[in-house]
Amino acid sequence: MDERRPGVLSERLARLEREDRRLWRTGAIAPLGVAALVLMGQAPPGNVAKLVEAERFVLQESSERVRAVLHTQADGSPPLDFRDGAGNPRARLGLSGDVAAFSLTDAKGKGGSTLQTHVNGRPSFTLTDANGTRRTALFLSAGGSPTPALSDRRRASRVVRNALENGPMGLSLYDPDGRVRTPLDLEPDGSPA
Repeated sequence: MDERRPGVLSERLARLEREDRRLWRTGAIAPLGVAALVLMGQAPPGNVAKLVEAERFVLQESSERVRAVLHTQADGSPPLDFRDGAGNPRARLGLSGDVAAFSLTDAKGKGGSTLQTHVNGRPSFTLTDANGTRRTALFLSAGGSPTPALSDRRRASRVVRNALENGPMGLSLYDPDGRVRTPLDLEPDGSPA
């Protein structure tokens, strides 16, 4: 084969240039691929962490706005706080001491509702006004009977209904100083008191 012919030389030159471009592309892409694997922290399949430890976990949107936080309080109790679009805490699920609770609040963090279960197993449900003052509560008494209570703006109970198992059922009206002014009872035999 006569390599001195112009056609043969130009074909060989074109083939060498194609190979050269291919090598350049491979040489440029390979380091980028290796860097991407290192930066992504690719672990071999099956090598999954068994434990993740932190003092605080924060869930945020792509705009870096915080939407939820799992943390521990000074007493060691672990609440999970959910936040609205403005970053205000609106819902909390967790423990406060030994009390399990779920709370919902307004944008100011005051008015809302709370469902709790105390360490002795007695549940309670409270409603608060826009100032954070308890206005309505429903709880189980020590004997297990349901007791609703309505409170004034100072958080003083004004109307309380008691229903004791196998005992009297009562409705008590209180004055602003907390004194019973009108006790109405219905005895187990049905007689009023």
